[in-house]
Amino acid sequence: MITSVQGSVIAINDRTITLSVGPLGVDITLPHTGTLSIGSSITLQTYLHWHQEQGFSLFGFFTSLERTLFLTIIDCSGIGPKLALALLEQLTPESLVNGVQADDKQLLATVPGIGIKKAEHLLVQLRHKLPKILEKHPLDPASKTHDHWHTVAQVLDSLQYGKNEINSAIFHAKTNIPSSHSFDLALRKALQFLSKT
Repeated sequence: MITSVQGSVIAINDRTITLSVGPLGVDITLPHTGTLSIGSSITLQTYLHWHQEQGFSLFGFFTSLERTLFLTIIDCSGIGPKLALALLEQLTPESLVNGVQADDKQLLATVPGIGIKKAEHLLVQLRHKLPKILEKHPLDPASKTHDHWHTVAQVLDSLQYGKNEINSAIFHAKTNIPSSHSFDLALRKALQFLSKT
């Protein structure tokens, strides 16, 4: 099993990067690539996935919590790597954990491909797995104060923006502000993006 990879980024394409690892160029699929640039030297925790029709795929993660959540999510019935990546792309690991703790099906349902019924099904399965995750990866208590994305989504929804617009605006804002931020800054960045589209 390949559990980690270190190398230099030589190509970026949507969620997939090509990493130069010695004489090899390795394609790795990530939840998000917004902070990366060509030439960046990075170390990723990885998971090698086998699909009967598509063969091997290598998935990469910036933190052990991201990797643990990904593995936990794909262990849930009816959820594959594509939806697991979408969850980690749309929600920070901390906001996902907080959402499961709060039994917030509306938060999970903001992720493309996950409706209310699938969100409810996922919450039932994740709720029982969460204590073990938090035992290995305790969250910073301050993470709750920085988790504004669900509220931002609610505000944008009240302003009559569509689900796809909201998802795009939140993704843009997440990749353009510091991890420690105020709600006002998060909402302002999202609205700025929507005003230009």
